[in-house]
Amino acid sequence: MKVEKIGRLVVGVLVVVVGCSQVWAGWTAPVLLSELNGPNGEFPGSPALSGDGLTIYFQREIASLGQICIVEAHRETADGPFTSERVLTELIATGYNLVAPWVSQDNLRLYYREAQATGVPRIKMAQRDNTGQMWIYVRTLEELHIAEANANEPTLTADELTIFFHSTRPGGAGGSGYDLWMATRNSIEEAFGNLRPLYELNTSLWDGNPHISPDGLTLFFCGYDRDSYSGYNLYVARRTSTIGNFGNAQLVALPFYETHLEADPYATPDEKTILYRGGADEEWGIWMSKWVETTGMFHVDAVHGDNSNDGLTRESAFATIQYAIDMAADDSTVLVWPGVYNEQVDFKGKVITVQSAGDAAVVQTDTGYAFSFHSGEGVGSVLKNFVIRDSEYGIFLTNGSSPTISNLTIVDNDYGINANDGADPNISNCIFCNNTYGDLFGCQATYSCLQDGSPGEGNINTYPLFANPVNGDYHLISERGRYVPVDPTLPPWTEPVHLAELNDAQGNKAASPCLSSDGLSMYFHRYIPSLGLVCIVEATRTMPAGEFTSERVLTELLGGGPGVAAPWISQDGLRLYYTESTVDSNRMKMAERPSTSDTWTPVRTFDELHTGNEAGTQPTLTGDELQIFFHSPRPGGAGSSDIWMATRSSIGEVFGNIRPLYEINTSQYEGSPCVLPDGLTLYFTGVDLPGHPGTCTFKATRASVNGTFGNIQVIEFANYSDVSNIPHVTADERTIYFTSSSNGVYTSELIEGQWVLDSTTSPCVDAGNPVINPADERMPNGGRVNMGAYGGMGSASMSEWPVKGDINRNGVVNLADFAILANDWLDSLPWFGE
Repeated sequence: MKVEKIGRLVVGVLVVVVGCSQVWAGWTAPVLLSELNGPNGEFPGSPALSGDGLTIYFQREIASLGQICIVEAHRETADGPFTSERVLTELIATGYNLVAPWVSQDNLRLYYREAQATGVPRIKMAQRDNTGQMWIYVRTLEELHIAEANANEPTLTADELTIFFHSTRPGGAGGSGYDLWMATRNSIEEAFGNLRPLYELNTSLWDGNPHISPDGLTLFFCGYDRDSYSGYNLYVARRTSTIGNFGNAQLVALPFYETHLEADPYATPDEKTILYRGGADEEWGIWMSKWVETTGMFHVDAVHGDNSNDGLTRESAFATIQYAIDMAADDSTVLVWPGVYNEQVDFKGKVITVQSAGDAAVVQTDTGYAFSFHSGEGVGSVLKNFVIRDSEYGIFLTNGSSPTISNLTIVDNDYGINANDGADPNISNCIFCNNTYGDLFGCQATYSCLQDGSPGEGNINTYPLFANPVNGDYHLISERGRYVPVDPTLPPWTEPVHLAELNDAQGNKAASPCLSSDGLSMYFHRYIPSLGLVCIVEATRTMPAGEFTSERVLTELLGGGPGVAAPWISQDGLRLYYTESTVDSNRMKMAERPSTSDTWTPVRTFDELHTGNEAGTQPTLTGDELQIFFHSPRPGGAGSSDIWMATRSSIGEVFGNIRPLYEINTSQYEGSPCVLPDGLTLYFTGVDLPGHPGTCTFKATRASVNGTFGNIQVIEFANYSDVSNIPHVTADERTIYFTSSSNGVYTSELIEGQWVLDSTTSPCVDAGNPVINPADERMPNGGRVNMGAYGGMGSASMSEWPVKGDINRNGVVNLADFAILANDWLDSLPWFGE
């Protein structure tokens, strides 16, 4: 869908969100280092920086020498332009191309690739005693080569004991022949051994151009037609130890990645700057992009999120926890919505809070650590409210890391929490159960439930009485109330119910529903046989959840044309916006009435929203009626049927600033908009949009009323496959009405969790640290936080308030409670005394 491309382009641009204190950013738009291009348009590749960032090595064709050579360029400051360069002619030995340089951090050893007469290139190394000298060839790394197999693009860890390269040697994943490989050695003087392909990353297509971080934990590389992305793109994969495997390769979503060729990545040790070879059209060469972090609140949703989103709301959430952490600066909060997250999460030394939102999320990983702290994190790095299961290590800590860890349920792992090298985490209110080799290693916990038993204030070692652990429900059973969550993998809306009472006895079907703000009146259009016209009908009911029992045809709106349709009612019920059919086209109009018991009087036609005979239909407005959205084929859209919007300063003015929703519209059909009163969420109908054949209802969101919409999601209903279109959604987004082409108007409810009562109560209820305020737990909450992942959340299991005299439930019995008692003294219910 077109909007997805636009959304991804925004990833790399610093965006100030109007009306919000948060500034969101990511990779900046890449800048071409044009000073490195040759005088005749020769463009460079394979960039590598020295440790101080003042020298860059790269390859470029040198016309006077008739071959590609390695070039060294210099600059005065780490952020300045490169102003001088030198071709490393001293390395030319065979007259064949020299490419893919990698320089040691002290700038004294240079690894590179040299072509050979046999056509099979070799990786070589040169060195020098100081940076003022010329380079001297030392040796070819013959141990990395076999006959007729390429070995290219060397990159090494800072200690130069591990090398990564790409090669066509046998044993890889096959396909195009190029795969990522690695080898190790015990000292710089030794030959490399222990060669192996990175089978965990290689595909049957092309995988190459590796760049390893100095610590050996992060690998950038280039993949071709990998996943759902076409062409050459950059990826990053991580591991938690130098003896572990890489996993979770993710696209590096630089701006322009959909149009640029991207190859030969180089990232600075802090991963804040990335260089790569690429370009498009006439702009080729080495590009640079910088990573910009920001302080704020970021959302993650494994079910509906996407790492090309902005993360500002749940509707525009990221897909992975690690991506949100990468985006977040110190003092940020990462809110993780329910779902199962298969990833290894590294705090990266950041002073942030990572916690579940709504209900506890599940984190698991097949190998390695679900969560790791290895950068000296302190008490300001907070992890809480997660279920960690089915992992090798639940949490791994090293290098003196001492984060705050609370309200976790750590179950069914090989190891619970392992602390090394002076790490001293503050662990409390957690539940450990069924961890194969033990719960705590090198650390202690307080107010926690440990199957092994462990010294520590408030600890217990009894079975926690989970609700249904076999099916992944680790809520604590309770006689007072236990939460049963929604399955986030299932459709979020109930099976739609047909509002058959809105159709007539002759089978004429209702369409375009719009509910009044009090939920008692429904406006829609339907063909009226006695009039021979399509008319707007008002149906009423006595209670919001009841059946519509009476209706009236709004004949006062008929103006002599073929009919009126597509109503939208203001929040006070005194203005009605609708579409009137004319001989030539359709026009949007407005009617008013003095009170909700009066009839309507047409007031005006919105001629400013129409161009010639181009139709404008299906109006929907924000609660203040200052923004209008409508459907029109007018020129300037993406196709023959688009959604448009316009604004005004007051209800009495005409609309201006008319524009198509270019961020949503495609060459297909988009129409039937329904905007929520705050103007931040738009529901609409789309036909045959990419990945969604047929007619579907979609939802899009934006961060401010002046922003653009993104994060388009399809609305899915349980056990329903009929066409759903022309949506109307209540302001709380818990009820949706829509039109089915075959039967008329349907309604569906947002599926929410429920509360049940158990026959007994878990010992972990009201067993957490007693000094923690349990105010975030639903009342009655026992006055004490629960242990485990749901403690301190709205989905925590409930218990009775422990101090009966504390009438206002503020934790103390005082005069305020006596005042409440005195005020209600002798008050009684009507049935008292019977």
